[in-house]
Amino acid sequence: MRDSSGVITQIDEPEASTSVGTAPCVGSIGGTSALSINNKGYIGGHYWDTSYNEHGFIRAPSGTFITVNVPGAYQTAGVEINNANVAVGHWVTDTSCDDEGFIATITP
Repeated sequence: MRDSSGVITQIDEPEASTSVGTAPCVGSIGGTSALSINNKGYIGGHYWDTSYNEHGFIRAPSGTFITVNVPGAYQTAGVEINNANVAVGHWVTDTSCDDEGFIATITP
């Protein structure tokens, strides 16, 4: 994340893996991926935990992380957030890795 004065802050979801591993539906991956930021400073993205399962996240301007998991999903990913705090992303139901989309309102 880059602020208006040019300072770069690394975004690391606290539950994310710190090394590369083999993730279901993806292959070799690990860590945190930020995908979007809204005008309020909320950041959306996804991460792979230490078992290389994928989860969505929202990072509040305060630095607090909210994990986004679709109930019953095998993997949840790709969270992007707009200025109305509406998040979109995708998830997979099982090991077939077929994607489904979701939309959710995030309450700060």
